[in-house]
This record gives sequence, C-alpha cells and structure tokens, in this order.
Amino acid sequence: MKKLMIFAVLAVLVALLPLVGNRVVKNTIEDRMEILSQNGLKAKLQKEERGYLKTELHYLITVADEEKFVAYLQNFASKKLPPYTQSLLDGAVFAVDIRYSNIPLSEKISIDLYPKKLSDDTLEELQKSDPAIYAFVSQILQKKALLYHIEYDVTSGEFRGSMKDFNEHFTTKKDENVSIVWRGVEAVGKGMLLAPDMLRTKVKSFHVTMEESRNALDVEIEDLLATTSFESHTTYTTTSKIASAAISLHTVVMDPATAAQKFQKLQFSVKNLAMNASMDTQGKDAEFYAKLSLDELLLVQNVKQFVLKGINFDASLSGVEKENFMKLQQLLEQSSQTQQLTPQMEQELQDSLVKIFAHGFHLNIADLSLQKIKAGNAKEEIEGFSIVLRADLASDPTFVQNYQRHPEVLMKNISIDTKMKFSKNFYALLNELYPVDLMFAAYKKEQGEDVLFHIEFKNGITTINGKRLQ
Repeated sequence: MKKLMIFAVLAVLVALLPLVGNRVVKNTIEDRMEILSQNGLKAKLQKEERGYLKTELHYLITVADEEKFVAYLQNFASKKLPPYTQSLLDGAVFAVDIRYSNIPLSEKISIDLYPKKLSDDTLEELQKSDPAIYAFVSQILQKKALLYHIEYDVTSGEFRGSMKDFNEHFTTKKDENVSIVWRGVEAVGKGMLLAPDMLRTKVKSFHVTMEESRNALDVEIEDLLATTSFESHTTYTTTSKIASAAISLHTVVMDPATAAQKFQKLQFSVKNLAMNASMDTQGKDAEFYAKLSLDELLLVQNVKQFVLKGINFDASLSGVEKENFMKLQQLLEQSSQTQQLTPQMEQELQDSLVKIFAHGFHLNIADLSLQKIKAGNAKEEIEGFSIVLRADLASDPTFVQNYQRHPEVLMKNISIDTKMKFSKNFYALLNELYPVDLMFAAYKKEQGEDVLFHIEFKNGITTINGKRLQ
C-alpha cells in the first residue's frame, strides 16, 4: 500500500511537471518583457496557445518612448549611438513569436523576431521621396522577409540564431534596378541577446547591385566569419575572415573636350582577408593590438591595374595612459555626434592629449610587408617590401607644465627605429609613381637585389643608414 502511494505521488508530480514548467518559463519571459516595458517599449501579448507539452506566445512590441529606449540601448553600447537612432525607432513595431516546452529545461526557447512596421519618420520620408521603395518595404514586412530565428538556452545563456535567406528586387522612381541578396546568415553567442559576452557571426554570401542607364554599382561578399568576445565595453577581442569581397563601379561620363561619352571603371577586390584586433583596459595602462593579412588585393581604375599579393600588417600599442585615453575617446565621440567642437571640448581634448604624451607609450610594428606586386599589363610579378618599426615616447611628467613654452620637448622624448627593405624592382616602380629617389639617393644602401633604409630618430636628430639627414 505504501509503495502504491509513493508511485501515485510520483505520477501526480510527473503529470504536474509541464504545468509547473509552463509557469516558470512564462514568468521568466514576462519578467524580461517588464524590463523592456520600463525602458520605452510597449509589449502586448496578442495570442497564447498553451498545450500540455508546448506553449506558443505571440507578442507585439512597439517603441512607445524612443528616447527612453535609446538610453537603455546605450547601456550596452561602447560608443554613443548616432542621433538619428531615435527617428529610426519612433513608433516602430516588432513581432515576437515564442515557443517553448512545458517540461523544464528539456528544450531551448524558440524565438522568431521580425519587424511589422518601420518608424513613423522613416515611413513618412519613404512615402514622400520614393513611393516605389515604400511599396517594396511594405511588401517585405508583410511577408516576414526580415525574420531572425533564435534558439535560446535560459540556463546557460547560450543561443544560436539565423536570418531568413533574402532575395529581393525592386525598381526606384528614377528607374534604378536594385537587387539585394543574402544567404546563410547565422550567429552563435552567449549572454544577453542585446549585449552578448561572445558573438560569432557567419555570412555565406551578400550581394547588392544597383543599375541604371549610365551607372552600375556591384558589392559582393563571400564567406564572412566574425567573432567578438567582450570582457567590458573597453576590453574585447575580435577576429574576422572574408574569403572574397569585391566592389565595382561602372559609370558613363561626358568628355568635356570631345563631348563624347566615356566609360569609366573602378574596382576593388580582396581574397582571403583576415583581421584580428583587441583592446585591453583591465590593467594600469591601455593596450591595443591589430593584425591584418590578405592573399590578394586587386585595384583597377579604367586601364590601370595593380595586383598585390601577400599583404601583412602586425602592430601593437602599449603603455597608453588609460584614464585620459578613455576621456579622449568620449570627447571625440561627443564631437562627432554633435558635429561641433566647443572651446571647452577643444581645451579638454588638448589636456587629455598632453597627459597621454606626458605618460608616454610604445608603438611596435612587427611587420608591414608586401610579398608580390604586378602592375598594369606586366607579365611577371615583382618582389615587394618589408618594414619593421619601433617608436617610444618616454615618460616625462614635466611635459604637462612645459609643453606650451617648450613644445620641442616632445620631439626630444620620441625615439624611432625603422628598418625598410625594398626590392630594386619595387623601388623603381615606386619612383615612377612618386620620385622618392630624388630625396633619398644619397642615403640608400643596396644589398643584392634589395634597397635598404635604416632610419633612426633620437634626441631630435634623424639618421638614415648612419648618415645624418640634412
């Protein structure tokens, strides 16, 4: 009898588990919606379908107080949001479809997020400027073309998301044919959805074309992968890789001399581009690191063409006075937002720079190099160049008091050591574009098939290959 009672109790608990689970998850969702409602959004539950094992919720979220919501978003941004953000959000409406299991922790929460209506200012501007674009935007909103799907694990904070593939075409009132296509947009992250601690994004392809009778623009990116990890707004690591990217512009212009039409072509493309960057302000000083490499860079201007292969850049900046650097960053962002520099801001910028210079820092370019270059219709590639640089600004607390009376003190605090190596063929090509040999012929040093420059700057004196610069 006792065993039957135990089994009966267990059976009741199991039967009640989905009901309890539903309440737990729904309370979590309602708590999140309440936070958004307190920060400028109006969340309305329009539909609820609750089964024994699964529940589906449909919310409409309206940006009711764009100023308050922008202030909320600003808490998660490292830089001040642009001033037009409010006009883009005012009155915008988003739909959120949520599906989850009533059995606690058995499945991730499934979320579909998509815009239902753009901001009032945006809609009004589109209606006035181009009814064709307005009709196109209305159409893609109606068919949920901008849908983002997320699978979110409440326990771990991990999520996986993807955007619906997009392939749309429209014609503007100026008879411009526009095509926008993207495929394979995915994201994996951890933390808050608005401000994840880690985010990895993949884009299989992105392609935009704009064509009209006299001009054509084409932008294409293939296989993009970007990963960013945040310790804070000012401490992060980011890496990006792009298999290929290309921008081309074709235009037809009138030749003023002959009144004939001329065809012009500009093209920029890269293959296997990789970038790494980090900023660390956790220690006493701020530190920065940047690395870039790419297999090939193509530059075309009409009949002129350059193909550059094996480009590398590897640099670090350390020992930067943290407090004034961050203040300098804030002032520059503020001036870019307001598009003006008041006398007070100008003085604060100057004071911050002076204190950064007084503290000193170290710049190290471990590698700036180009392996090969092919110019124009040349049949053969030529060897490129390599540059290594070390620059130090010595700490000098007296600089704060003396820089206005003796600005030359800054030059005495700087020391630079640079080693440059150019292939003779590259140096000759460089002279065709910029006649540098007119200035440096007396200082250059030749070694085999290379031209060498060892440039040093100490105590305000510059030497090149041991000779003082005159």
